Amino acid sequence: MTTATIYQCTYRNTHTPTQTCIEFNQGKRPRCKGCKSDMRAISGHAIIAHWRGDNNYTLDDAIKVFATHKAAETAAMRLYDQDNTSDLVARFIHA
Repeated sequence: MTTATIYQCTYRNTHTPTQTCIEFNQGKRPRCKGCKSDMRAISGHAIIAHWRGDNNYTLDDAIKVFATHKAAETAAMRLYDQDNTSDLVARFIHA
């Protein structure tokens, strides 16, 4: 199974994050673009799945698994561009 990694500010879920700190994935870098604190790597799976609305996706929901979250987003957008009634979404699920 392909594992993807996203990088988030360690202060992303605190009460005083900057706008940059709350970015879902800042990319591989040593420090946050906003507050300059350490980054944390989070391993998981980047998938595309049919939208459910509850945001509780699992690998069983995956139509396809990608190596990066950006690749999953790009694939979901491409499918939407081909058919704007598509309900496929890109999601990152923690391993």
